[in-house]
Amino acid sequence: MKLESKRGLLFLFMFLFLLITLSSIFSVGINAQPKVDKAYTWLKSQASLSNYGDSIQNSFVLLGLSGTSQKAAAKNSLLSKAYQRHCWSDKQASQESDCNVWPTTLAKFALDNIGYDTSKINSWLLDKASTFKGINWFFQVDIERGLTANCTIIYDGGVTNVTINDDKTLTLKGTSNCFSVSDKDNYWLQLDSNCYDKKSFKVTCDISDPTKIFKINLLYKKPSNDIWHVVNEQWSEQSGHTSDISFIYSECLSESGSCNYEATSWFAYDLKDKQDSNYTRFLPYLTIAADNNQGFLPDSFLYLITSGQDYGNNLLNLENVQGFWLANHGQFYTTSLAALGLLTNYNYDYNVSQTKEYLLSRQSTDGSWQCNEVGCDSLRDTAFILWVFWPLTVGGGPGQNVTTNECADNGGTCEGGCDYDLYRTLPINYSCAGSGNTCCKPADQGYCVGDFGGSVCSEGQTCSGQTVETADEFACCIGQCITSAGTCSSQGGELCDMKQGSYCEQGHEIFNVNDTTNTLSCCDASYCVEKTCSDLQGRICTSDQTCKGTLTWSSDSYSEKSCCVGDCVVSGTCSENNGETCESGQCSGDTIKTEDTNQCCLGTCMKNCDTIGGEICQGKSYCQAGHELTAIESGCCDSGYCSKKSSKAWIGILFLILFIGGLIFFLYKKGIIKIKKKSKGKGPSDIPGIGFGPRPPSRPPRGVPNMSRTPGQWQPHYQQQRSQSRYPLRPLTPQPVPRPVVRPRPIARQPTLRTAAPLRQMRPTVVRRSKPATGTRMQVLQPIVIHQQPARSSVRSLTRPKTKTKVKTKTKGRVKKKTRTEEQLEKTLEKIKKLTSKK
Repeated sequence: MKLESKRGLLFLFMFLFLLITLSSIFSVGINAQPKVDKAYTWLKSQASLSNYGDSIQNSFVLLGLSGTSQKAAAKNSLLSKAYQRHCWSDKQASQESDCNVWPTTLAKFALDNIGYDTSKINSWLLDKASTFKGINWFFQVDIERGLTANCTIIYDGGVTNVTINDDKTLTLKGTSNCFSVSDKDNYWLQLDSNCYDKKSFKVTCDISDPTKIFKINLLYKKPSNDIWHVVNEQWSEQSGHTSDISFIYSECLSESGSCNYEATSWFAYDLKDKQDSNYTRFLPYLTIAADNNQGFLPDSFLYLITSGQDYGNNLLNLENVQGFWLANHGQFYTTSLAALGLLTNYNYDYNVSQTKEYLLSRQSTDGSWQCNEVGCDSLRDTAFILWVFWPLTVGGGPGQNVTTNECADNGGTCEGGCDYDLYRTLPINYSCAGSGNTCCKPADQGYCVGDFGGSVCSEGQTCSGQTVETADEFACCIGQCITSAGTCSSQGGELCDMKQGSYCEQGHEIFNVNDTTNTLSCCDASYCVEKTCSDLQGRICTSDQTCKGTLTWSSDSYSEKSCCVGDCVVSGTCSENNGETCESGQCSGDTIKTEDTNQCCLGTCMKNCDTIGGEICQGKSYCQAGHELTAIESGCCDSGYCSKKSSKAWIGILFLILFIGGLIFFLYKKGIIKIKKKSKGKGPSDIPGIGFGPRPPSRPPRGVPNMSRTPGQWQPHYQQQRSQSRYPLRPLTPQPVPRPVVRPRPIARQPTLRTAAPLRQMRPTVVRRSKPATGTRMQVLQPIVIHQQPARSSVRSLTRPKTKTKVKTKTKGRVKKKTRTEEQLEKTLEKIKKLTSKK
């Protein structure tokens, strides 16, 4: 085969290999989002069904859903599981004795993540801290080699005298109930564990050279090994003066007398993340006890807290080749915890893509993550994975989010300026999130070249700038290393003394001389200029103020280092000035700058109602007494204590009815309103009503004619006076024979007249009928009275039966039905009429 063909096949093979590799990489990115969406869908649904799980599950669910619409529901659910909103148990805390430090630390961390006020929770946890005595503490009192000193240490309950020899070894004078010096470690004073409750010491040293200073450091180590750890804080004082030392040795969160490493780890990390210095109280315990608690992955927490490279290396070495970690609580929880430390600190190029691919390959079909190891929990693990690797909000989790404060991530603090002489800090090249401040880091915690951009000068060279001691170099040159060319004057320059406020103008410094110091600089002749504090863009603080920045000399500072290049703040912390820090709220009073914050509120910090766990009582609801909360919004109330207002409309209606009733009664008494009384049995025209003015004349009942007129002159004429009788009115004309009317009982059959004479011989005396009114459809049957003179004594008089005569009235299309007695009576009258007419 020709060489060109072989090369072509080789290039084709390489191209196909590259294409397959890229396609596999891109396929993960393309398929990842649907899987992530499915995981969030499962988490939302499962969390709602289970009421967001128990307290520990609920804390991780709140982290996972912090960027969704269910954040408020998850928060309220977590708060409902607490005892008075400041401590939690595994399930439900009904009293304070139910609370445990482990679920409480997780709840605090989750609530801090969404900006909830956790000050009460923080206080409860700090009260659970106890002294950890499984550690050896040492005092190091140091002076320059070749000098000697006599030192006195005063503390509660005793005094210890010690001599510092010229080789820096220590000799104890007399006996001490708290300190001892061993033959092996005779450079340090070891503190007895019985004195760990003594946290204040006064140290005074008289040095053989009274112009020198003495320094005090604290060291600790595990009793079983010789790995030493140095506390960051250092104290120094002039010979003959007293240095006050106050510190807390080491503490842990404990229950029933034993330390809880996992709870202490989460709590210390949360404090460090919130820039609370109390995290240092727990760091010695976490460091010393790490070997005995490997199941909780201590390297991840220590790397989160200290950013130490050793912890990061250990964490990477524990990673499985597939990209996961395994310890207590299963591989998914442990993997998320390890990635949390590696993604938060950017000191390593962590291959997070490999871990993500592995997690997506192990995802269940329903979208969750469920492992098979002891301690796995699908709800907790799924929420933790989503928050760490695929968070929905910037800052909601480490994930791929770019940090906005590189300074803090690299162990620095943002200050107005760095001062090595006063604060032992140096500037490092990391941003402070656009605040305009300088990122400062303690020199003994950083690296000469990597952090501070310094260099190590070789023999015969001098440093053009400042020489400091860093974590890796004893003499780190913060400047340039140059070969000495003699004194400043031999180079035609002059020394500018910063202590006198004399500074060399930029561009005229001479570096290659050997008589410069940190305060003396060599400058071209005539270019040393005295500068006032304002020329240096600083100000001289008053006696009640402290410089938050860099103190330096100026021509108007009277040879004192009192020119503050930075801010002059009120002395003391915010709490010492009876204020509180308003980080995310509004201050109801004045805001001042103090040593620990630029937002110290001398009034009340107003926060959003949702942030402090409340709700706005809207509409017609009100807050129950004793549950009002002070917030930015008005109407803020404890969640669940908004009640609906009862309607007061009935009171207004009652007053209106009483007013109208009183008005009608007044008008009635004055005669303006006339009220007609209703009579029973009357027609529609007689319905009572209310009218104004004189009463109109009453109308007689319809269908009652005046019978006083002759038949020829008969016209309907109504009586003006109403009759109260229940029966139809009788004719008004007098009867010929005023005899009592005998009304027989109504019978169902036709009455029979018992008489000796035929019925046709009987002559009625009077037969009268009423004629209905003309033009009316009403027919009234008038009572008929028969007066008969019997032919014989045996003939009885026939009278109208004693029955109620009902008027057949046709009203509104309805005709009253006649009774059976009326029908019988009409038939009888018809027969009588026929008999009398024949005669």
